Parts: sequence; C-alpha cells; structure tokens
Amino acid sequence: MSRGYSQKVAADNGVAEGRYVALAIAGILGIGALLLPHHQAHHGGPDLAEHQVTFDLVPTDVRVAATDLKLSHEEIRDWHQDNLDDGFDAEAAWPSVDDLKDAFLPPFSQGQWQQPQAAIYLGLLPDHTLVLNSQHTEAALWVCDSAPLAFDDNALMANGCLQLVSHPSHSHKDH
Repeated sequence: MSRGYSQKVAADNGVAEGRYVALAIAGILGIGALLLPHHQAHHGGPDLAEHQVTFDLVPTDVRVAATDLKLSHEEIRDWHQDNLDDGFDAEAAWPSVDDLKDAFLPPFSQGQWQQPQAAIYLGLLPDHTLVLNSQHTEAALWVCDSAPLAFDDNALMANGCLQLVSHPSHSHKDH
C-alpha cells in the first residue's frame, strides 16, 4: 500500500477577509466616537439683542399663536401680492382680519385679532399681546405685556415688547 501525499487546503469562504473588514469597521467607529466630542461647536449661547427672545423662552400659549402666525404670514404676503396684481392700492391690498378669519387661517380663526394699520396684525391673548408686522418677507413677531399704540420697531421696544426670533443670529456651524 502506498501512502499518498496529503495536503491541507484552507477553505476559501471569505472568513479571514470578513474578520479584517469587521476590524476595520470597528476601528473607524472607535476613532469616530473618540473624536466626536472634539468636533462639536462651542459657543456660550445665543447672541440676542436686549429686545429679542427665542421661542423656547415664551409661554406655551404665546409660542403656539406665534408659530401659527409665522405660517399664516406666508399666506398674508401671497394674498397681498394677489390683491396688488388685481389692481388694489398698497394700503387696501392687505387682507383684513375678517378675511383671514373667513379663510380659517390660524390663529385668526380663534381669539381676538385687530388690524390697527396696513400689514400690522394685533392679537390679544389672556396675558400678552402679539404683534405681526407682515410688511417684510420675514415675519416680524413681537410679544408685549399690553397693546402698543405705535408699531414701528423703536416704538415697540420703547413699549417693552420683545421680538420673537427662531434662533440666534449666528450660524450653528461655528467651529
């Protein structure tokens, strides 16, 4: 009987390569977890003017109404532009509170709302007064303790009103 030559052949099923891939992935994730805290933006807080306040610092009823106003502001601006296109003069082109109420635009469809002058909407909440100035592309929202008599920025500041801002004026990508 002759003994033949035998050789062990490892199976080529990718087990060894799988281990290397798993080690590489684990290494990348480990390095990422270690370096992530060093990649965060460091800032001391919002850079707000004295007359500004962020949405998260106002009472819930004010926040809800102000959020609705920001959304309705776009509709008001579109309505105004449509009225201008139809030949209305600039003052008359702004939709009235009744128009907004009839269109079921929140928050005009509930609560007490007034339009003391063109593009200015005044909402009387239980403890605060909201002012929306729709003259500009961005909604200018103000929260006041009492109804103001004048509606330019300086008069609102003098009345103790605070301008609502969504976020601080600096970029969240500051590094």
